Amino acid sequence: MKRLILFVMILLSGCAAIREATNSPPPSPETLQKEREKERARVIGLASIKTIYLGDFGTVDGADLVREKIRLRLSQEPRFEVVENLKIADAIMTGVAGVEKNYSQNNGSGGTNYAGLGVLRIVDVKKQKTIWNFEYQRSISFGVSVSSKVAIQVVDQLISDAEKADSFSVVKHLDADTK
Repeated sequence: MKRLILFVMILLSGCAAIREATNSPPPSPETLQKEREKERARVIGLASIKTIYLGDFGTVDGADLVREKIRLRLSQEPRFEVVENLKIADAIMTGVAGVEKNYSQNNGSGGTNYAGLGVLRIVDVKKQKTIWNFEYQRSISFGVSVSSKVAIQVVDQLISDAEKADSFSVVKHLDADTK
């Protein structure tokens, strides 16, 4: 009976929190503008980047494999061109990415688990300034290798951010044309 009462109390407190969250007023136009400007500042450096050189991804296991899978995925995207020579690149992608191997022993039986890792950045070659950062978020999925999950997440986020940067850039040019 005590468990039932405790369960009902937890359920009711959760319902109250949901009700409170749904009754909150929408964000003000000023708040929305600040959020838009923050997002613009985060991605705008990508607007001028067309060619990327894939640099060093560290010495962790699978770093070369992740870099090559990123190269493969980027080569399928029309937004960026991966180049083999840093001298002709607008930017370099570098950092640490790979696959972490963990051994576990549960009740006498061992096992090996693999987890992706990645903290990457894009540096504008001319300005020598970091213009984009990325940190891999571990997730559960089946049927895809860990190295592929890292590459997919990196490229998907990069393309999404580049599209945002391009749209901000277009809006800026439109605003300038109307003045």
